[in-house]
Amino acid sequence: MKICVICKNEIQPDINGWAEGHNAIPVAKGRCCTPCNDGRVMYARLIASGYSEKQATLVALDKFSV
Repeated sequence: MKICVICKNEIQPDINGWAEGHNAIPVAKGRCCTPCNDGRVMYARLIASGYSEKQATLVALDKFSV
């Protein structure tokens, strides 16, 4: 059982069976769950790559509207 370094919840397997979680950098060092990856890590990576806060938010919202 893997634990998310961000929220401390158990990392659940993805639909394809991958149970190792996601790379949590730049938010934390270690592995994180899908909700933390989608909600915090991807946003932080977009900001680090030069997106504005508004652009990063719009990209994150677009991911969930598919």
